[in-house]
Amino acid sequence: MAELVAGASRALVAARNVSEIKHARDLAEAARSYARRANGEQATLFCAACLTIRAEHELGTALSKTDLAKAAPGNQYTGKKKLDRSHAANGPRYLRDLHVTGSVSHRAQQLAALTRAELEHWLASQCAAGVVPTLAAARRHAKEVAGANGRGRKLPPTA
Repeated sequence: MAELVAGASRALVAARNVSEIKHARDLAEAARSYARRANGEQATLFCAACLTIRAEHELGTALSKTDLAKAAPGNQYTGKKKLDRSHAANGPRYLRDLHVTGSVSHRAQQLAALTRAELEHWLASQCAAGVVPTLAAARRHAKEVAGANGRGRKLPPTA
């Protein structure tokens, strides 16, 4: 089981593009899922869960740097302008060319709103508390931090 986590970690370190990062994230998720089902060492489960979240953060960071992450120019009031993607002739033109859905891209970029230091601090606090970190909890934390820093709209508390 530890070998699977180590392989995912090596894949993430070696990843240079979106597809390699996605592959490393999938390996980390498989390791986390296997560790959870196997009722193995708790340390391996924590390591795999943290690795999955780090890979998702890297994916979001990589996607946010691409032209694919930006909305098309124009809107319903100014008129739609044709988006010139001719400069990307040698690369992917759409998210589907990267085998990434819009929701995966959105969720990964939502997590990438955290700085690496903020993410590592949150992961350390979760592990210290004995809570296995999840992607959903990490995204919730990213929303809270974005709201607290004025980077986004703070949502009203739910009852």
